[in-house]
Amino acid sequence: MLMDSRVAYLGLVCILLAAIGCSGPVVTIAHTLPAAVGVTNWPGTFSTEAFSVEGMQGSPAGSLAAKLLAERMPDRWKNATQEPTAGELTVGGLVRVNAVDQTGKRGILKWESPGDEPRRMEVPSLARQVALEVHFVISKSGFATPLVTIETNRHYDSTADPRVRGELGLSRSDDPTAVPPTDEIVAELLDECVREFWQMVTPLEVREEITLRPFGGPEGPLAFKAVKRGDLSDALEQLSKAARRKPDRHNVIFDLAVVQEARGDLAGASASYHQAAKLSNPEDTQASDGARRVRLVMAQQAAVPR
Repeated sequence: MLMDSRVAYLGLVCILLAAIGCSGPVVTIAHTLPAAVGVTNWPGTFSTEAFSVEGMQGSPAGSLAAKLLAERMPDRWKNATQEPTAGELTVGGLVRVNAVDQTGKRGILKWESPGDEPRRMEVPSLARQVALEVHFVISKSGFATPLVTIETNRHYDSTADPRVRGELGLSRSDDPTAVPPTDEIVAELLDECVREFWQMVTPLEVREEITLRPFGGPEGPLAFKAVKRGDLSDALEQLSKAARRKPDRHNVIFDLAVVQEARGDLAGASASYHQAAKLSNPEDTQASDGARRVRLVMAQQAAVPR
């Protein structure tokens, strides 16, 4: 009961401090997670070229692949600053299409008007399946051998398409008038493959804006002033002093974790977030989220080869 009253009191103090403009400064947390395909981790630029097409004569899929690559290119690559030693990456490759239509007729019962006997009749049927493979070949200027090939796959089945089955899934699954054209299906699948490609070769930016928490003692104001002027080293020193003086104050430990994370000390931040969450009653969900975020970043960085 005493602990609950203390937590409630501290929460009220924080609210009052925020109301009079004494809330802590905001610290920006920024992480760059390595791309799944590490071969692209350099400050070069991308250019695209038309893809060759197999399995569908006269298909515009090759030129469409290049067009979609340019349109879906993340800002990171669009705004890349070309360095003399970085070179340029060219992305081309192969689009392989396998489209199969199963056509025929099948019997249905049709009611012309309410109360009449149903009339048996035959209607055309169509089941369309499209399998798409896209091989993205990344080459670097001046090198004869490609750096890497990334393969993506997508599949379409008209009988499982909600557009064909209708909003409630009650329409005919093989109605030829509702099945999209093959070119349209290929374009949709190709767009999905292009998006997947860019996700695989582009580092992921993770950003958080976290407000530090006021706490008693001489170190708090000094740490906040240091953060406001951009001196995270001094802020870390002040918060470390406060943590040694008051190791049981979870707001102190939380602020320490935030600054540690912002400075790139992920191991230290992880330990501090866990400690802050453990000290709080009830559990400090923001500290738990911080611990989880840092753990995921550390795991991702360790999993991708340098």
